[in-house]
Amino acid sequence: MGTSTNVVPDDCKVAIHLKKSKRYQIIQQVTADFWFRWSQEVTLEAIIRQQWHENGRNLQVGDIVLVHDQSPLKGKYILGMVESVKQSEDNLVRSCVVGYSIPNSRDPIGKSSGSRKVSVSRSF
Repeated sequence: MGTSTNVVPDDCKVAIHLKKSKRYQIIQQVTADFWFRWSQEVTLEAIIRQQWHENGRNLQVGDIVLVHDQSPLKGKYILGMVESVKQSEDNLVRSCVVGYSIPNSRDPIGKSSGSRKVSVSRSF
């Protein structure tokens, strides 16, 4: 989210002597590291903390939200719906219950039949 230089890194010859399996492992590790840092740094800064600096509309029952969990699938977020909210004395929403469905792993096209419904409580 910062600035970068216009210099292109010259790493085209770094892994040229490695076997394909080793190169594949390196690519997988770099990809996993990228998504881990993205989920830990960028999404927390861009999505969660901005609400503390701006006054906006309170979360309401029926709102669609992104559920951020530690998923083995990179960049995979689940859509959820706000089922209930709890407000503080200053009428700001401080926690909510979000419901979402986890599709059956045997269902290749992701239909909602046979999915498991989950409700989680999230605080801000």
